[in-house]
Amino acid sequence: MPSAMCEIPVESEGILLVDKPAGLTSHDVVQAVKRRLGVKKAGHLGTLDPMATGLLVICIGPATKAAQFMKDHIKEYEGTIMLGAQTDTWDADGEITARRDFAFVTEEMVRDAFSSLTGDLELQAPAFSAIKQGGKALYKKARSGEVVNPPIRKTRIYNFDLLGFEPPKVKFRCAVSPGAYVRSLAMEVGKKLGVGAYLEALRRTVSGPYRVEDAVSLQKLEIEPDISLILEKLITLRDALGSMPELSLDWEITALVQNGGHISESELESGKAKLKGDKSGRLYMAINPRGEVVAIMELSGAKGACEWAPVRVWRREVPEF
Repeated sequence: MPSAMCEIPVESEGILLVDKPAGLTSHDVVQAVKRRLGVKKAGHLGTLDPMATGLLVICIGPATKAAQFMKDHIKEYEGTIMLGAQTDTWDADGEITARRDFAFVTEEMVRDAFSSLTGDLELQAPAFSAIKQGGKALYKKARSGEVVNPPIRKTRIYNFDLLGFEPPKVKFRCAVSPGAYVRSLAMEVGKKLGVGAYLEALRRTVSGPYRVEDAVSLQKLEIEPDISLILEKLITLRDALGSMPELSLDWEITALVQNGGHISESELESGKAKLKGDKSGRLYMAINPRGEVVAIMELSGAKGACEWAPVRVWRREVPEF
C-alpha cells in the first residue's frame, strides 16, 4: 500500500449520549456539545422538552449525515402524571386552565386507563409543540394567541405501566414509537378518568439501543478538563449503524464509491467488495479497509443482477494508487 495520503482535516465523529438536565432545550444541549468539542456540526435524534430530563442522542461532526438512518428508535420514559388539573401546555411548564375532583380515582381505575392506552392509537399533538403548520411552529402560534389546530398523530404505545399511585401523582413507565408525545398520553389518561391530567415530570431512559446509564451528564461534559475522556465516549458511526449489513471494500472500490460510483455483482465476484450478511435488506454500510463507514448504499435489482448505489457518502483519506 503506498504511503502517500491525501490530507483531509480530521474532525471528531460519532454518537455522544448526553443526560439532559431540566430547564434547557435540546438545542441548548447540542450547542453546548458543539462548543465543548469544537465541532461545527451536531444534531440530536429526537427532541426532549425543556422540562424533561434524560437521554439525548447526539450525532457529532460527519456522523450528522447518518441521522436520517437512525431516527426510528423506540423510546422509553419514566415520569409522573398529575391528576385533577389541566394546563395549556399539557405539562408542568404551562398555566393551569382547569381543576377537577380526583378523590374517587382508584389504582385499579388508573391501571385500566393505562391498559386502554396501549397498542396503536391516534393521539392529538400538543398545541405547544414544535410541529410546523404553514411554516411556523405551533408553540409560536399558540404563544402569540393564534388559533391552533394540532394534528392527530398515529402512535404506537408498546407498554404503559403503573409504577406508583399516590394521588394526585401517578408514576409510570412507557415505551413509545418515534415522534410520540408523552404529554398527549398524559392528557388522554385525564380524559379516560374524567378528572383531567398533565405531565408533571418526564425522564427518557432508553432510545433504541442506547441507555441513559451510559450517557455523560451535561455538567461533566462542560467541566471535565481532559477532553479526551469525553471523546472516548463517542460511539463510532459503524457501531451506531450496527444493525445495517456491511459491504467491505478494497481501496480501489472505496475510491469509486466516494466519487459516486456503484457496486455491482462483478465487484463481489472479484473479491474487491465483500458482503457480510445477505441481500434481504435495502440499505448497507460501505466500509473501507480501515473499518470506516464511507457510504450508505441502496440495493436495487435484488431478484436479478444486484447493484448498490450510494445514497450518502463520507469523504475519507484514500491511499494514492
